[in-house]
Amino acid sequence: MKQGWNKRNVNFSKVHGNEDDAFQALVSSLNLREGIIIGDIMCGYGAVSQRILDHCINKGLDIKLFLLDVYREQLDRSISFLSLYELQGGNPRTNIERIVTDARDFRLETKLDKAIIKMGLHEVHKEDQLRILQSCYQALKCERELFVWESFGETQELTHYFRTIVKKKDELAGYVSLVENRYFSNESEILSQLNEAGFREIKEIYCGIFNYVTENFLESDFSGDKSKLEIWNDYIRKVLPKELKKTINYKDNGESISMDFIKKIIKAIK
Repeated sequence: MKQGWNKRNVNFSKVHGNEDDAFQALVSSLNLREGIIIGDIMCGYGAVSQRILDHCINKGLDIKLFLLDVYREQLDRSISFLSLYELQGGNPRTNIERIVTDARDFRLETKLDKAIIKMGLHEVHKEDQLRILQSCYQALKCERELFVWESFGETQELTHYFRTIVKKKDELAGYVSLVENRYFSNESEILSQLNEAGFREIKEIYCGIFNYVTENFLESDFSGDKSKLEIWNDYIRKVLPKELKKTINYKDNGESISMDFIKKIIKAIK
């Protein structure tokens, strides 16, 4: 198997920075209630599910939660990551089901009230992103909602450079499958795909800054190899046009580069 998410072990709270405000907006918009059925699509180790479970436990809500990912390794990580939320014994407070499946063509016997894809669409080719959204559409009950959380540049040009910068990092890290498959869509492409998948009443529920700092990936992606970080930094210095550096609040201290891109959460109704 080509190296990628089968090997990558990353803590997004470290590489993506503080996301509390975005998660607060997401959880608030979910309108969580007793018995709700939620799909955490392309879930990784369960960062989204953790925030949902925090809220539900504080409110005393029992829910059904599906964690879906194509990589067994990521779902295995979720077991330890969410262990505090799964009580031992025959009457778990929260019903969590993990399913190894490809988001492009997954099927569930139980229809969902809510589906969430956090930073997942970009893990597949552009033409496959529509298939993921169509699968989510089929998995949802009528009048229910999909939430898509993605990051990109403020303009199509900036999204191109964001895509280029991430790809170079993945190349240096040896993540062959990520280099081959990833495509970061811009906002207009995502909105168009949601429409084509059949969703309506598509609207933004959150917009914030995605502060992308290269040194944050030193341990998770380069295993502490500072030479790879320096190669990446030097690549970014050369590839980014001077006028665009001002646009993204570019900062370079010689050892790390900081850039500001956009993160948004978009809600769409079936």
